Amino acid sequence: MDKVLLSELGWACVVIVENEDLSTLECIPFMGTGAVGQAKDFIKNWIEKMLRVGCWQKMKYDVQLHVMLDNEPHATNILTVEEVSSWVSFGVDWEVLAEGKTKRVYQDPVSSDWVMIESKPDITAGDGVKHDVMAGKAEAATETTSVVFQVLNRSGITTHFQSQLSETKFLAEKCEMIPLEVVVRRFATGSYLKRNEGVEEGQRLDELVVEFFFKDDAQHDPMVLVDDPERRVLVHAKDPIEVLGVIPPFMSLDELEKMEEEAKRIFTILERCWQNLDCRLWDMKVEFGHNVEGDIILADVIDNDSWRVTDHHGVQLDKQTYRDGSLSMDEIGDRYQLVATLVKRFLDMK
Repeated sequence: MDKVLLSELGWACVVIVENEDLSTLECIPFMGTGAVGQAKDFIKNWIEKMLRVGCWQKMKYDVQLHVMLDNEPHATNILTVEEVSSWVSFGVDWEVLAEGKTKRVYQDPVSSDWVMIESKPDITAGDGVKHDVMAGKAEAATETTSVVFQVLNRSGITTHFQSQLSETKFLAEKCEMIPLEVVVRRFATGSYLKRNEGVEEGQRLDELVVEFFFKDDAQHDPMVLVDDPERRVLVHAKDPIEVLGVIPPFMSLDELEKMEEEAKRIFTILERCWQNLDCRLWDMKVEFGHNVEGDIILADVIDNDSWRVTDHHGVQLDKQTYRDGSLSMDEIGDRYQLVATLVKRFLDMK
């Protein structure tokens, strides 16, 4: 039986909500010719309430709708979270607010304060010049992001993450994104080596280094010099002598300092988690946004595209393997799945 087009012939129906151990949480009867519609509205409102309080987690709840005809069970729908995520608003479209190389952002049709973020199976490098579609990436990215944000939330970091809706989607607080990538470095690698002569690959930096990059693919995300309160100078990420432009100070120095300190806290928390798994977090990028109250909070995603991580043998586990072209797509996919599995262990750490 179709999960939405329920029979309107039933004179009564019962909604039963069960949790994972099959104990009944709700058992609500509806009577009369409009029973099915009333039951659908109940399910809709119940699920939306669960989303708002963060209780709707993947595979945690089942919703059963029993439609009765002449006192006999006519049909039963068991709705898993994967099914519900595509019709929770019962036919109301989720408007696409933005789409990037690896994700889509949808407006929540119920509340203007919330969005749904959907991971795409795409993997890119070189500002999108290199591009592939990788089976399982969307699922691995959503799993990784959801776990990482849960760990950060409980560690006192304010994030936009609310709850995971399905294997590829999560609910988040709507933010006006700040067009900066904030990169935190513990070990020297990548473009940092080109900007700092005499520093060796893999050298541990005395203190965490935080750098800001302006999100602009056309200019390859130039580095932002923030030491002048009156302007922001954009320089080439691999050659800071080459000035690409000057822009107004859209963020104050105090706001940038707050973002820097928060990025360091985030890195330190996740670095400790990786160390507990005998892995090394080299560097990572995060993004911030203003929520509806105007506060600056951690937003976007943190997945295997966001950092460089190696295991105890020095094996690269992250997107760098794709940039280098050193592995097949299947091998890269296996490492994304491995990281998604490993980060789940973060939740058990004190």
